[in-house]
Amino acid sequence: MPLNFCLPRDRVESFKQGIRSGEIDPEQLARMSSEDRRAVLGKYVGEHAAPQVNAEFESKLLLKNQQQGYLNWAKNVTGIKEPARRDLIKRIQNMEPILNSGQSDNFLKDLASRRLGTEVTDEEAQRIAELSKRVSETEAKQTGKGKFASKEDRLSYGRSIEDMTDYVADLKNEATRTKLRDLTSVSGITKEVVNAPSKVAGNLKSLNASLDDSAVFKQGWKTIFTNPVIWAKGATKSLSDIVKVVGGKNVLRETNADIISRENALNGRYNKMGLAVKNPEEAFPEGIIAKADKIPGVKKSKVLNFFPTVLSRLYKASEQAYTAFLYRTRADIADKMIGIAEEGGMNVDDKDQLKAIGKMINSLTGRGDLGKIEPIAGVVNNVFFSPRLLKANFDTLTAHQVQKGVTPFVRKQAALNLVKIAGGTASILAMADFLAPGSVDWDPRSTDFGKIKIGDTRFDVTGGSGSLITLLMREITGKSVSASGTVSDLANPQNGGPDYISTVGSFFRNKLSPAAGMAVTLRTGTNGIGQKVSPTQAISNAVTPLGIQNLIELHNDPNSAGVFAGELADFFGISTNTYAPQKSNSWADSTSKDITTFKNKVGDDRFTQANKQYDDKVNALDRSLSTNEAFQALSDADKLADLNKKKGEIKKQVFKDNGFAYKAPKADKNKYNGILK
Repeated sequence: MPLNFCLPRDRVESFKQGIRSGEIDPEQLARMSSEDRRAVLGKYVGEHAAPQVNAEFESKLLLKNQQQGYLNWAKNVTGIKEPARRDLIKRIQNMEPILNSGQSDNFLKDLASRRLGTEVTDEEAQRIAELSKRVSETEAKQTGKGKFASKEDRLSYGRSIEDMTDYVADLKNEATRTKLRDLTSVSGITKEVVNAPSKVAGNLKSLNASLDDSAVFKQGWKTIFTNPVIWAKGATKSLSDIVKVVGGKNVLRETNADIISRENALNGRYNKMGLAVKNPEEAFPEGIIAKADKIPGVKKSKVLNFFPTVLSRLYKASEQAYTAFLYRTRADIADKMIGIAEEGGMNVDDKDQLKAIGKMINSLTGRGDLGKIEPIAGVVNNVFFSPRLLKANFDTLTAHQVQKGVTPFVRKQAALNLVKIAGGTASILAMADFLAPGSVDWDPRSTDFGKIKIGDTRFDVTGGSGSLITLLMREITGKSVSASGTVSDLANPQNGGPDYISTVGSFFRNKLSPAAGMAVTLRTGTNGIGQKVSPTQAISNAVTPLGIQNLIELHNDPNSAGVFAGELADFFGISTNTYAPQKSNSWADSTSKDITTFKNKVGDDRFTQANKQYDDKVNALDRSLSTNEAFQALSDADKLADLNKKKGEIKKQVFKDNGFAYKAPKADKNKYNGILK
């Protein structure tokens, strides 16, 4: 590899002369420390260039064929020709004892500094050398390209790479933190200020997404039907991962070691696929909670550090189980798909084919390709909760037929996947409807489409895809059906009802990230389904994990499906929402004489209480009629007449409970006499 700097002509000539005369001897250089060797080289190339020339020399110590590496080093620096090359070869061949002695482990300081972009200590350079040597030793156990005699040999190689990667990453991160801590640096302060909103938004999302194992059903829903064996293995493993992380282990490290040592990783196929087995997942963009046990002032105290440590481990358990499940699932499906492609006579090393397969697998596991907005994916991820999952669901529902760069093989596989997913999901909904008639709303325009309703609790068994279908059908048909069954005409909205634009707006409003959602709620005073929310509640929702929010909803609603069932489903990624659909039963704006007379008699406070009493009873009536077979068998006109009759009876009872009986005024017999005459 040519050097990324240029020596002045006089320095080049000086260096050449040193090589020709033997004053610059690779054997002698190899015996020196970084500092001594840098001093020798500095006499010929100058003090400024010496660290870079030395770093190039040290890079050759990492090569399997180090003797050839030294020759390449000399050629890169000087451009020497054949006569000098032959002389160097002889001297380099005499270096065999040193190259095999292990003494070269101390010579990597300049190389590490150049590649890390920061100075490293002798101890750090030594550690890098040791880790590098371990990688080489475990890699040598391959019996063929990407093949090992045993799984343990393969994992040892993967672990050695992970150790090396983690150590170098820590050095880089520490260097970055050190620079930012230098408050005399204007750019450092500016960077911190600019990144602050993004970090706040990311941490709020991470906090919301914690305390569960939601990837199993949320992102994993589609693989239940397309790759059931892989899903079952991953789901089972995910549970044990949580226990291990809470116990202090790092399961993500072991997962990464497994994946990077697989044959299809070592031969470069995963990389060509763009397989998402390295990237942070969008639900956990920031990890400040994971460092709660390192808060200054409490770190050294066992008493004060107890709760931060528990919080940190619970968070890590969610993050690592979530990420490890997705990484393993993607790698397993990739191996399977490569095998299918090979059996079908496909060229599995074709870059376009692999990239297309990778897109399908990533989408199948909840990580869609954002296309042209990929460069600002971080910004999009701070505004919306799961933009990649949304895109993944769209790609899967359209079987990648509208996505560019997708091969015929992948289109066929995607179409088969769609049939399996649709059939499997429909079967589950049909079974639920059979066991509990009326628990499933089959109208794709309805808010409850694709959900199983038990009491006031809805269980989304589509992995989030149902909402996309509902949005599409509402826009196509021009009709929207609310959870209470009210049908709205989008082309002719009535009394502030939804129209085409507001329907799309409501859809994306409910996809906002915690930070963005909080901002909009504070501005409008209502949440995504139109309920009034106080500023305190809006802030609380933004910082409270979704599982705890769900627990509160289940506990507060006596008609919920039950705390245990709702929490269990939500923990594993079957989204649950608990709320009673509110009809327009408010008496506040009513101009009817009976309501007006009642309000004047009982006063504002009792009037408000009576209105709530009426609302509760009407909503309870709606719930009972939704599963009443006799009522459901009526025509729409008869349903409306029966419902209005029952609502009238409820109103009379509320009036009676408040000591009021309405009597309609008698008709004035002389009212029309003047007109008749």
